[in-house]
Parts: sequence; structure tokens; C-alpha cells
Amino acid sequence: MKKLIIAEKPSVARQYADALCGHVNRREGYLESDEYIITWCIGHLVTMSYPESYDPAMKKWSAETLPFIPEKYKYEVIRGVGKQFKVIKELLYRNVDVIYYAGDSGREGEYIQRLIREKAGHNPKAEEKRIWISSMTPEAIREGIASAKYLKEYDAISEAAYLRAIEDWLIGINFSRAVTLAYGNDLKYFLNQEKGSIAVGRVMICLLGMVIDREREIRNFSQEEFFRIKAVCEDGAFSMEWRARDKSRFYKEKQLYQDMAFRKEKDAARLTAVFNDEGKLQVTSCDVYEEQEPAPYLYNLADLQNECSLRLKISPDKTLQYLQSLYEQQLISYPRTDARVLSGAVADESRAILERLCQNRDFQETIDGILDKRCYASIRDTRYVNDGKITDHYAIIPTGEIGSGLTGMEKIIYHMIVNRFLLIFLEPAEYKVAEITAVVAGELFGCHLRALIRPGFKEMDGRAEDNALLPLMAKMEPGMVLEAAFEVKPGETVPSKRYTSGSLIIAMERVGSRIEDVQLRASIAGCGIGTPATRAEIIKKLVSIEYIALDAKTQLIKTTLKGELVYELLQEATAPLLNPQFTASWERGLLQIEAGELDPEKYREKLYDFIQRRTELIKQQHMTKKLFARWEKLRGEYKKG
Repeated sequence: MKKLIIAEKPSVARQYADALCGHVNRREGYLESDEYIITWCIGHLVTMSYPESYDPAMKKWSAETLPFIPEKYKYEVIRGVGKQFKVIKELLYRNVDVIYYAGDSGREGEYIQRLIREKAGHNPKAEEKRIWISSMTPEAIREGIASAKYLKEYDAISEAAYLRAIEDWLIGINFSRAVTLAYGNDLKYFLNQEKGSIAVGRVMICLLGMVIDREREIRNFSQEEFFRIKAVCEDGAFSMEWRARDKSRFYKEKQLYQDMAFRKEKDAARLTAVFNDEGKLQVTSCDVYEEQEPAPYLYNLADLQNECSLRLKISPDKTLQYLQSLYEQQLISYPRTDARVLSGAVADESRAILERLCQNRDFQETIDGILDKRCYASIRDTRYVNDGKITDHYAIIPTGEIGSGLTGMEKIIYHMIVNRFLLIFLEPAEYKVAEITAVVAGELFGCHLRALIRPGFKEMDGRAEDNALLPLMAKMEPGMVLEAAFEVKPGETVPSKRYTSGSLIIAMERVGSRIEDVQLRASIAGCGIGTPATRAEIIKKLVSIEYIALDAKTQLIKTTLKGELVYELLQEATAPLLNPQFTASWERGLLQIEAGELDPEKYREKLYDFIQRRTELIKQQHMTKKLFARWEKLRGEYKKG
């Protein structure tokens, strides 16, 4: 009897063979040794069928066929990969005693494997187990085999995966057709294009709403000037700033901007002249203390995509490609993770990881210091280890394996990951901090001074910081008189920044933090829109259908006329889909299903009700003159440039 392993792709199957087998024979679509048969998917092999497979009449888009919600869903083998699917189906029914489903360890990986089982059936004579690992090192693979659980223990994740796919399919089929039938010709006319089809997707429309809301916030921004008063102290050693606190004669007066500046320069100049006549500040309080700044948390996928967008000017989907390559080369742990911490079990392996990494000369000096001081011994007691903050996978870290032949960009990203990992073993940076207030002519000035005492992890970061203020802070005390020159500093309000591809990923991850309702914000804490595995592809899809534009050199996200027109009509047709908290609440439901906290049937009922109500609403609507007017205005703005 043999054991069958179904991996996600050919390169991963090869890694399983290297870890588990000695000699293997290469067959058509699989590898075989005395103990194992190892085959592979090619990403998705099976997908949900198109509506016309249910009823040929559905091939033609017609309002009479909507809403379309099948009683039972159909699945089919994707054209072009039928040969590999046939190989897997035949292997499933060979004389094997265990079938290991070894797709990527996440909702999407689970879905890929379950669809194969859905379409090909399963061998009732074989045990079915799931390999769930976070790195592709030989040790992790062998441990994954040894600790593999029965497939049924992942049924909740499978339920969530199926429902997520059904949800996206139903929204895409029903809303895309309904909205196109209602508004497609008008959109085609306004854009002077041959086609007027309108793609509507659950997450991508929410993302479109986020981008356009930000753009309109910038567009409607009204700049305001203000004028601060600063005191330059001790020949420029530091400065203090005037505030209209409750004892000020100007407290909450109309001529002030947020109690920190004047709206008019002449008012600020008049008070500054009074201060300069005095020429001195008397210290009224000086609170001096020390504080620590710990090293940053480890990377998750969103953080890396954001940093690569900012530093390297590469898109999130490109970053994920590099990370997937590093993962398949066994150099890093599983990249599609939202966690920024380690599990306790992985923390216990940190010494072994460091010892393997030490063979790489680029990191040897730092790691030698960590090993000599046994910094790894107490890592379990730090903020970087928390099993409660891990769902499927821990943060992205190096495995300790030494790679060779990395491309230039792969090497840069790999070094980023290793450096972030090493930082958590180093001491926090330590600062001397002084909160100082001083008075002149009955008005209060204040400042926050910070000087580095011990660099800690920042020494490795190479971020030198000035500590010249330390002697001054040491002698500062109440009653001390400071020589000062007072001056007016103009300033102006600035609009929000446009999203970059990376900051948009972060916004998708942290969308719950933008919700004003405290209870709702708490209920969807940790629930973004999309998943770590899908966010980059969603941005890419929006760019490909020209709803948004991405500047490849700067990674700045910009709106398009087409995207804005679609946004306007969707506000009439499917307004909830534009709302991030609505989409995040659906994601929370899927996570509750995964955790066994929500009955999948209740989720399905809620979904079907939403599809039916909204589709009927779209069918009953008609384009209003008001909407046409908004479209005309937008087209005029884009023509002006």
C-alpha cells in the first residue's frame, strides 16, 4: 500500500519528494517512490460552472432570468488542465491507504483541494488527511506528514471557502448582468466605447469605493493657512511652541486655529512682538523620564507589500510573486499570512533558525552576538510571541535555509525579512524624554524633547539619532530662565494623500479601524476586506478593467473616468457594496464559520436574501436625470484634466 500526496504545484511536489523519498520515478503528471505517490495541481483545476451550463437560455443576458440562484451548484474542470485533473482522479482510486491533501495552508488552498475531491470523488478505502504547514523545509514537511489531521477537521474552513466562492459568483453573475442591462448602453455612450459591460464584484467594488472616496476628499479639500508662534531657545538648541491653553487670554477665541495658531499673520505677529520684548522664558515644569522603543513587529504580507511599494516601487502582486518564489525555495515561511507574531512552538525553534542563518556571511556578525548573549532564550516572554494572535499562520520569517542564485529583487526582499527577524532578539532603544513648559508674558509654551541613550536594535538598523540634548535635559529644572527668540511660522493644512498600491493593501487590512461606530468596530476587529492571498489580485483586476489606474514608477493609485461613472451608478444600484464596513462584516461571518461560531446555513440565507432584494431593486430602477447630470459633470472635469 502507498500514500498519495496532492500538492499545489509541480515545484512543491518536488520538494515533498526530496524531503520524503530517496529515489523517485518520474511519471506522466506525478512522482513515485516505494512509499509515496506525489502529484500536483496547477493552481485551480476545477471552477464553478457558468450559468449557461444550468440552462442554455442563461447565455443571453436578460433581466427575466435574474436573480439566478441555483439549488445545487455545478463545477467543471478548467479548460487546459484537464489532462492533469485526469491524472489526479486516476491516482485517487489507486491502491493507496492514505491520501494527503497538501495544498497551501489557507482558505484558498483548502478550496482548491476540496474542488478536486468534489469533482473527482474520493476513495472510500483510503484515509483522508490534511497537511497544514507554514514552511517548505524538509523538517517542516516531515513534521506535516507526522501531524496531519483527518480531512474532516478542516470542514469548517472548507464551508467558509465554498461560501466565499458562491458569494462572489452570485454577486458577479447577478449584479454584473443586472447593472449592465440597466446602465450598460449609457456607460458605453458616455465613454464612447464599443462595449458597455459593467463588472461588479464584492471586494473590488468596495475597494473602488475606498479609492474614489479618498480622491473626492482630496478634490474637495479646502486649504487653510495658519500661523504658529515658536520660541527658538538656547541659540537654536531646541524650540518651544505656543499653545492657547485654558489660562491663555486667547483660549477658544475665534481668531485662533485649533488653539495652536492664529488664522491671520498680523494677530500672530502682534503677540510675537510682546514676547520678544520680554526675550526670556521661565521654565514652569520639567518632567524628565526614560522610555523604551521596542523593535517593530515581524512582517505579515500586507506590511511587506506596503514596504516594497514604498521602497522598491513594485506592485503588491509582484511582491507576492517574489515571496512565493522564496517560499518554494524553502527560504521563508508561508507568505500569505496576516499575523505579525510567532507561535510559541516556532519561538522555541528560534535558536536553530539563527544557527542555520549564521552560515550566511551577510548576517553572521549580528547573529554571533545574539547567540553569544543567548537573546533567543527569553523570546517567548516578549510581545513577538502570541498564539492568541495567530489564525492560520505565524509571521513571515526566514527558515534558516541558505539560498543561492537569488535574483536581485528576491535578495533584497529576503534581506528585509531576515533583518526584521533579527531585530526582535535585540534590546529596545532607550530614550531620555523631557516634557517642558515655560511662561512668558503670562502665556505658556511647551515642548517634547527626546534624546537617544542606548541605540539597542537601532544600531543594526543603522539609524543614527542625535543625543546632543542630553546635557541640556540634565540641567533643566523649574525656575530656570531660557534665552529665546520668538518668531512666526506660517503653515497650511494638507489634504489626505492618494493611496499607493501598498498603502491600499494596508487600508484593506485595517478597514475596521476606520469605522466610527464603536460596537461595530469592535465586532469586526481584525476583519479587513479580502484576504492576504487575494488583495493584490483584486487591485490588479481593478487596474485591468480600467476602474482605477496604477503608476508603475511611483505605485500611486489614481481614479479613472470609467471608475467614477461606475461608482456613481452603483451608489444608485448596489450602495452597500461600496461600504467597507459592509464588506468587512461579511468577511467576519466567514471567519466565524471557520471558527465554528456561525451556522453556514444562516450565512447562506442572509446572502440569498441580499442577492434577491438588490437584484430586484436594480431591475426596477431607471437612470435618473440627476445621475446623468453627475456623469456629465465628471466627464467635464476629466476633459479639463
